[in-house]
Parts: sequence; C-alpha cells; structure tokens
Amino acid sequence: MGGGYYNGYNRICVLRDKIVFSTYFCGTLGKEFVVPVLASTKGNIVYVYPNAQMSILEFLNERKNTKTIMKKVSGECGDGIYLIEWLQDEFTVNHKKMEMDEFISEISEAEYIIQDFIEQHEALRMINPSCVNTIRFVTISVNNGIHYFAHFLRFGVGESVNDNRATGGYAVNISDQGKLDSLAIGHNNSIKEHPNTGVIFEGYQLPFWEETKKLVTKAHEQLKDIKSIGWDIAITSRGPVLLEGNDNWEICGPQDMEGGLKARWKEFHNKG
Repeated sequence: MGGGYYNGYNRICVLRDKIVFSTYFCGTLGKEFVVPVLASTKGNIVYVYPNAQMSILEFLNERKNTKTIMKKVSGECGDGIYLIEWLQDEFTVNHKKMEMDEFISEISEAEYIIQDFIEQHEALRMINPSCVNTIRFVTISVNNGIHYFAHFLRFGVGESVNDNRATGGYAVNISDQGKLDSLAIGHNNSIKEHPNTGVIFEGYQLPFWEETKKLVTKAHEQLKDIKSIGWDIAITSRGPVLLEGNDNWEICGPQDMEGGLKARWKEFHNKG
C-alpha cells in the first residue's frame, strides 16, 4: 500500500494476460517479434482492436478467406484452442465441418483472444504440418544477466491443432546449438521419428536458433525482476516470434527432456 516498494510479482500480469503480453511486447520489441492479438471476445461480442466491435457472427464472416486462431484467455495445456477456416466454402473448426451457430454457442461462455494463424518455417512444417510446432525456452534472470536454463520443441501428431503433450503431442530436447535430440517424449511413450511424416529427430537443425536466443534474452531483459520465464516461440520464414511467456512454466517438461536439473537450478540460484 503506497510507498516505492516493488518486486517482480507486480509484473507477472504481463505474462498471465495474453492481451497484455501481446500489447506490451509489440511495443517494447516490435510487432515483427510478437504474434499480435487482433481481437477478444466477451459473450457474443468481438472487440476488434483498437476501437471497433461487432457480433461473433459478423466477425467470422469477415474472416472467411483467412485462417484464424481463437484461444481461451484462461486456457492451459492446449485447452480451448480453435483453428477456424473455410474449406471449399464450408465452415470448419479444427479441421472438421461445423455449423457456425453451434460453434458460437460453444464459445459463448468463455472469453477468447483472436489471432491470425501463423505460417511456420518449412523446417518446422516438415516435422508436423497439422499445427504450429513451438519451442519452450526457459530463461533465468540473475544478477549478472539472462541465462538459458532449458529448451525443447513441442509438436503435434495426426490432425491435432496444437502441440501440447497434454493433448497427445510430443516434446524433444534441443541442444545448445539448436539441434534436436534423438528421442521425443509423450505422456505414454517415446519415439525417434514422427509417426506421420517420418522425420528423424536426432541432429535435426532448427532454423534461426541464434536469433531465437537473442529474442528471449531481449524479452526477459524487459522483466528482469521475474526470476524465471518459460517462453513459447514459433519460427516463421522471417525468424522467431513470441507467442506467450509463463512464470509457472512447469519443471516437469524440462525434467522429462533432460533430467537431473536440480544441480543446474541450484547453480543459477546461487548466482542470484
């Protein structure tokens, strides 16, 4: 109450609210490094930024020739993600035909953000084309700067529109040089090649790796008082873009990818 006391908890809202995240980093890093939020929903109304509003029905019809992603504002672990597009003039949600009225009813009870669909880099599309395959990159802020704690690639299988392991996806560790390890891990099994595309993971080089490291460093420098952040990143043909950041990034992901992270965590903690 009052006074000048400040700590990183006050800025966690930048990470926990997807609209605030997009707006903040578009301003500090530049729009080319962030996936912007186009609009948000409340009930049956779409608020289109910066200063328009319309019904969901009107908005969806205006987006007829454009792929659209809707994400539940409070969603986690891949919950509440919809890919909306028209295939041969038929309205589809997550690759399946659906009546628009039925979809509007389904989403009316929650709030969503709306974004353009990201066209990922060909090297990521070759691994899995059904969804945008993202990098989780964990950074640590200590007194002498921003450090890299863990990084791995998540990818979907089949016709899934998201890459989260909670919804059937897999994750594979990324080396410090941006190459995939040999084994991808799901919730129930592990694989050495993608079951649909046949891509072998071991040694697969990700594009724009140095640019990705620079981007997460610059982003975390904006929020140095938050000691650790798990960034979600997509790679496009032009380079990496931030999707979101997480202060509660869950140790189980990096632990599954590499194991034995307790000593590394203590090392960073002692530096801080």
